[in-house]
Amino acid sequence: MDEYNKAVEFFNNKNYSSAESILLKIIDEDKCNFDSLNFLGIIQLNLGNFEKALEYFNKVVILKDNHAFAYYNIGYCYEKINQKDLSISNYKKAIYYNGNIIDAYLNLGKLFADEEKFLDAENLLLIGCKVNNLNSDIYNNLANLYFKLNKRSEERRVGKECRSRWSPYH
Repeated sequence: MDEYNKAVEFFNNKNYSSAESILLKIIDEDKCNFDSLNFLGIIQLNLGNFEKALEYFNKVVILKDNHAFAYYNIGYCYEKINQKDLSISNYKKAIYYNGNIIDAYLNLGKLFADEEKFLDAENLLLIGCKVNNLNSDIYNNLANLYFKLNKRSEERRVGKECRSRWSPYH
């Protein structure tokens, strides 16, 4: 088993320090190994060290500027440290580079709603519904947005859609 896969195994067993040690050795040998840098960022993210995670993810996008998941993770980290504008711009980049990252739609929609940019939130969630019409979270967020906006007919329509797709009693 190569070193990277050993790190994956340690990570999967929640032995983050051993995974990190292996990945740091890989980076010592190859400073441009964006997979290992990304993985180090994910470890820090899992540990709640969002600033440290940002350091790794930002190195990833310097090496590979179209790495959608790194942008998603950067957006998530910025959201966690209450830097909403940076979070929004990075979630947008994640969607730009990979329009199938449904969590980017969900998180960005929530940020827009929190900032009372309700039309932006609605449009984004509607796009998310088209991207993945099997994801109940996107429909639930959209229904909650309509409830918040007192758009009862839209809320009922989306709620009915949710029930028809995911209710075991339908």
